[in-house]
Amino acid sequence: SFHFMPDFSAGITLRYFAQEISQDELRTYFTDSTTLISVDTESKKYNFWRGDLSLSYSPAFDITLGLSTINLFAPEESDETDNTFQLKRAKGIGFTAFYNPVNLFAASFTYETSGSMLAGTNLNMKAFDGTLSFSLQTIHDKYQQPFIAGIIPALNFSNRHFSLTLSYIKYTDDRKKSGSYQDFAANGIH
Repeated sequence: SFHFMPDFSAGITLRYFAQEISQDELRTYFTDSTTLISVDTESKKYNFWRGDLSLSYSPAFDITLGLSTINLFAPEESDETDNTFQLKRAKGIGFTAFYNPVNLFAASFTYETSGSMLAGTNLNMKAFDGTLSFSLQTIHDKYQQPFIAGIIPALNFSNRHFSLTLSYIKYTDDRKKSGSYQDFAANGIH
């Protein structure tokens, strides 16, 4: 992120995705004396980028409000023409409120136009001429069950010139599910 003024900043996020979908097809071969069944696997690879912009404004020393795009830029690297099974990339907007009543603790809430929500807390400390933060967030979206679909721990370092974040998502349900080809084609991956 880049600070234009003490209470206003803007940033850009770039993420790269590599996705491979495989489908098994049974083939039956008949001769006059035997029947042979073989399995052919067809794989499709999808590679793409997602890019977003964000703005933040601090109307008071302990409050920050944010606005960000969701999937604003999504260029394709794949030559595949059948995108049935590709990750869905609906565009949207995210609204964030961040409350930091004391230097060591903060709370945040984000609502996205898709109906997804994030809520969490941050613990901060001064380090290396900047701020080192640990955060823990919970997530909810309309496609996941239970209501809290995952937990996101993150580590961040920020100074007056830049911000760097490392994060991970741990889903609370079993994400390895099987289903029919028709269900997968109709619903896809969100």
